[in-house]
Amino acid sequence: MTPTKPTPAPGSAGSSKPAAPKQTALSALRALVLNVAPVLIIFLVARVALAEAYRIPSGSMEPTLLVGDWLFVNKLRYGPHIPFTDSRFPGYAEPQRGEVAVFESPDQDPAIRISPDQINPTLVKRIIGIPGDTLYMRDGLLFLNGVAQPRGKDSSDFFGRRCRQCPTNAVQLATWH
Repeated sequence: MTPTKPTPAPGSAGSSKPAAPKQTALSALRALVLNVAPVLIIFLVARVALAEAYRIPSGSMEPTLLVGDWLFVNKLRYGPHIPFTDSRFPGYAEPQRGEVAVFESPDQDPAIRISPDQINPTLVKRIIGIPGDTLYMRDGLLFLNGVAQPRGKDSSDFFGRRCRQCPTNAVQLATWH
């Protein structure tokens, strides 16, 4: 038997094949984009269409929600907003009395802004009137369909008590249809 000569390992000095080229900056950028883009797209779709976190900006929801508390909002319930338009996808439910709603405020006068740079901030409010309801204020008291609604700490029973002294000359502020 004749002794055989060992073959050199690929990429070694004795190999006839050239060494694999190093990854270029362009191919590294391409790999990064291909790995990050799907994650970024999934995040943006989830944020725009499924759910989003909102911070309570003011004390108007106290004592149930405090300033600085965070809410996770199910955007599918009432229909998610279509980006770059004034349209919405259809939702699967209608707003109900007592639910918390998150919405963008119309342009605010500088005298009543939460902060000077927020022309139309995102607001968090409780729904008190639904289509068909009549709402009005009389002497600082809210009337819902002719029934005075309690204020302050008694507001846990917000939609159940009747007022026996409802004024007959109250001015109606809004009727929803």
